[in-house]
Amino acid sequence: MVDGQKIELETNYRMSWANILLLSSIGLVLGVFMLHEARTNTQRLTINGVIELSVGHATVFFWAMSLFMFGLVLLAILAIVQRLRGTNRITITTEGLWIPGPAWSPAQRFHPFSSIESLKVVAVYKSRILQGKTTHSRFGIASQNLSSAEEFERIVALIQQLANRRAS
Repeated sequence: MVDGQKIELETNYRMSWANILLLSSIGLVLGVFMLHEARTNTQRLTINGVIELSVGHATVFFWAMSLFMFGLVLLAILAIVQRLRGTNRITITTEGLWIPGPAWSPAQRFHPFSSIESLKVVAVYKSRILQGKTTHSRFGIASQNLSSAEEFERIVALIQQLANRRAS
């Protein structure tokens, strides 16, 4: 029971170790590369043959890109902390669903089925994301953060069933 509500399904919801490693590796390698480019830049930069940046603006661009890439490393570190704490779970009750927030604010958020206005599954490359819109917010459940594609399908079907039941 969660707040007096019967639990229909509860499962882990966290980034896989492979995705964490990929995110941190890409962020670190590209961050170091962009940092090197920013520190040693002496040339103008043309992006896609359309945007031309002076030497100074190109250097600022490289600094910004290095900060962005190191931000990916920070997100990977936050994902590691969340994974080790083991607190990220999706809990579906008879009244709604509890979903963890983003890495920088991971507190569980409750979305009552009575407030769900729309649900749709979006495919992004190999990943599928259930996007939900409620009267006060939006939420998403990514298939790659679950243990299997079958589990994702089961969660989508259950949420749709319970949301439709509450709407009628």
